[in-house]
Amino acid sequence: MNWKELEPKAMGLRQKLLSLMSSIEEESAEDKRLLKVSDTFKVAKELIERPEYDIVVCGEVKKGKSSLLNAIIGEDLLPVNNEIATSQVFRITNSRAEAYELVFTDGSRQPITRDQLSHYGSQVDANLRGEPVFKGRSLDFIQINYPIEFLPEGVNLVDTPGLGAIYKSHEAITQNYVRNAAAVIFVFDPERPLVQQEQAFIEKVLAVTPYLLFVMTKVDLYKEAVWSNQIRRSEELLAKLFEAKHYPAPQIFPMSSAALRRAATEVDEDEREMEMEDSYFPAVKEELLYMMYKTVGMLRTGFALSEVEKQTIRVRAFVDDLIKASVADTKDAQEALRKGREQLQIRLQSDWGPNSAKRAAVDHELNAICGSVNSRAQQIFLTTGTIYKNYDSKIEAITSLDEFEVLGKTMPVEIVNEVSSRWQRIARDAQDKVMAQLNMVQGEMEDIMVSDASFQKEDIGVKKLSGADKFNCYRTSYMNGVITSGIGMSIIATLGLVALPIIGPIAFVGALLWGFFGGKESAQKKALADNKVMFKQELSKLLNELSAQLMHVQKGNRSVVGEFVFELNNSAREAVKNLFEQQKAQLQEEAKKLEEQAKKTAEEKKQNLEQLNVLRATWNAIATEVVKAGDVYKELQKVFNK
Repeated sequence: MNWKELEPKAMGLRQKLLSLMSSIEEESAEDKRLLKVSDTFKVAKELIERPEYDIVVCGEVKKGKSSLLNAIIGEDLLPVNNEIATSQVFRITNSRAEAYELVFTDGSRQPITRDQLSHYGSQVDANLRGEPVFKGRSLDFIQINYPIEFLPEGVNLVDTPGLGAIYKSHEAITQNYVRNAAAVIFVFDPERPLVQQEQAFIEKVLAVTPYLLFVMTKVDLYKEAVWSNQIRRSEELLAKLFEAKHYPAPQIFPMSSAALRRAATEVDEDEREMEMEDSYFPAVKEELLYMMYKTVGMLRTGFALSEVEKQTIRVRAFVDDLIKASVADTKDAQEALRKGREQLQIRLQSDWGPNSAKRAAVDHELNAICGSVNSRAQQIFLTTGTIYKNYDSKIEAITSLDEFEVLGKTMPVEIVNEVSSRWQRIARDAQDKVMAQLNMVQGEMEDIMVSDASFQKEDIGVKKLSGADKFNCYRTSYMNGVITSGIGMSIIATLGLVALPIIGPIAFVGALLWGFFGGKESAQKKALADNKVMFKQELSKLLNELSAQLMHVQKGNRSVVGEFVFELNNSAREAVKNLFEQQKAQLQEEAKKLEEQAKKTAEEKKQNLEQLNVLRATWNAIATEVVKAGDVYKELQKVFNK
């Protein structure tokens, strides 16, 4: 696939859509009789105006994610270590000028040097030197600007800490960035096929984007029979996951990052070619480029084209009806126009009115989503839950008092962080599910509004965007602050209510006291046994305290979890109601304008008819350009779907 040939066409389509959207927005606003563009249209326009695409590299810890990126870039930029290396997010952008900086959640930036990347982004360095202090600010990501020729404009490679980490804050960071990914590179090694946790994570990714590239690293450390067998078994597991989402089964690409790095530094041409062949990188690079180009060329342009087509069809249909109202010289003709709008209102009311079956089904689904938040939050603190069981196992496995001293310092902070990250993940999952419901509701209501638009075959047909592609765009707009479908900022604010307490270290029982009674070895055993009992009590106590912070009523009538559920449910129901009322009001307004047009005098109708014919010519010209844009999109689609 030659991006140099495809790029002008893909970028030209983006510019064409931007121009069309600006014209449509301007024309729709200029004539008071016409339908104004929807909030969804505005979201699509904003996303295509600032095309930033994050391709997120993720997978379990110590699978070679950073090594893979270093090998692809050809430079050892990212920290790597046999231990858990990456503790922060690195965002890598193609740039002529080399630069590095810390980017904070408040938008502020702090330049750093290349040598400081490890200090600020490596868990190994953090363990040795302590976590860096940012004067009360929270680090969002570390930006790396570096010349990487194959990266298209607007595409960023994002390295994340990893899944299944000892440091649960790392997993939370990864989960958060994947939620806004345009595409994902999933990295694993031949040690074993995809485990259940990885499969569950991939299922979540598929709800965000269908664009995934699977890379099996470290194949140079295993015999080919071993890693090829693991690829086969993993591809079988992935095929089932993708089939459930109606996507074609993916391929897994083997790779040796070590061989690729050797190829980058090898002087002898023959040796370099051999190392490159041993790295398997050419196939990985080809697939990576394909995924990046498809993301840039298709993802948000499809969303924009869909909105452009719907608005054009709707306006043209209404202009045609206004013209019919101007030339209608009988009551029957006027009645037919009135009935057309009335039928749409009846269908909208029947399908989505307050007492409709569809509204009841959505309310039921919203109740189920919100109800699951409370039960999932409660499970965080159970003795049968993951947190308690993990730390109970850690305590049981301790064989020295020194380990208790370390655990006494680290356990409280780690548990606070893990509880906080788990709660925020539960809250975000609920938001995503609510957004998916509202996305569906909005789409079905919009389909009703254009259902009576009947044009010739050569005219536009509304482009149907896949659920994952459309939801990815909605989610991206949501994460960027363009709130869609009426979900207010109150939901995001509720997440900020989680201010869990910083709890001091647990004091462990030393062996010295017990040495006065029965000897050193006996004292050690006694101290170990007593510490295990005491630490488990402290574990239960700590989880109870944190449960009280989240689950118990603090002030007013609701707990933190209860307040979130209340806000989410109310906001979602209000959004459905607002969507219905907006579409209903629009139909009523259109019916009113048609009646006004029909009641005008013959002279007024004649004057208006001239204006309407000019208006129709304008929108016919827009429609012609929309069709051309659609044809370009279809051409690109054929190339990318080969």
